[in-house]
Amino acid sequence: MTYIALMCAINVIFVLLTTILPYLFLLIIFLLPLTSVIIYLFCKKRFFPIYAISTIALCLIFNLWRVTDTIFYVVPSIVTGFLFGVCIERKVPVFFTILLTTIAQVALTYASFPLIKLIVEVDTIEYFLRVFQLSEFKFKDYLPPIFILAISSIQILFTFLIVKEEIAKLKIEVVDKDINAWVVFGIQMSLIIFSIIFVFIYGPISLLLLGFTIFIGVYQCVLLFFKNKILFLVSIISAVVIEFLIFGLFSQKIERPNAYLLLLVIPLIMNIVSISNYCLENHRNKDKLNKG
Repeated sequence: MTYIALMCAINVIFVLLTTILPYLFLLIIFLLPLTSVIIYLFCKKRFFPIYAISTIALCLIFNLWRVTDTIFYVVPSIVTGFLFGVCIERKVPVFFTILLTTIAQVALTYASFPLIKLIVEVDTIEYFLRVFQLSEFKFKDYLPPIFILAISSIQILFTFLIVKEEIAKLKIEVVDKDINAWVVFGIQMSLIIFSIIFVFIYGPISLLLLGFTIFIGVYQCVLLFFKNKILFLVSIISAVVIEFLIFGLFSQKIERPNAYLLLLVIPLIMNIVSISNYCLENHRNKDKLNKG
């Protein structure tokens, strides 16, 4: 309990420092999840809710004039830190750890907007659109999802790298397991299909799902690069050429702003190439075993 109290105090100090030096909010974004991971891994699990509630309550009390900082930075950092801790303890593959925490970060960011508007009567999305002079943009509803996903992905990736590096000093390793390629293939195809479906329901969600297909596509590209560099180069060049051809042929024929759906071509091609390479590798390995 003493250790938890100390960590809560450190978190509150960091939050208070951001009122003097605003750029120090980066400490909250990247270091607060680390303290949550350490509490989860080294303390009894039943104490974590006490730590989380105490930290949030103290931050609200001592930083009452900037309550939005607690809602926007502190709460998501504690939740993502908790998820990192669970995934590390359960030895969840790095891919799923980052994907899960990114989804949580995006969801918490969206959830914070109506809460902030209710408390301080500020529309966060409109505020940022005004800052970037996009308030009059015709398709402004499509901007927040992809922007939030991009920021969340970068934040989670850097946070994970910091957490991984620091907990290694405490003799805790992040074990990365191989993921069945068919699982990733299924997730990616589901996202592609739902991206198309949501165009007819609510466009911004479709764009957000497109963002996740790119997220997974990057992962597949990295894996393919390390497994077969020649196939990786051929696939990337072919995918880009096909993308340009399809975009040139169909972009003017699709109602704006739905032309972004054509960007699904590259993730689709990389998904097919990745699963094809996986099947070929398995076939070769079986042949070797049979010959042996």
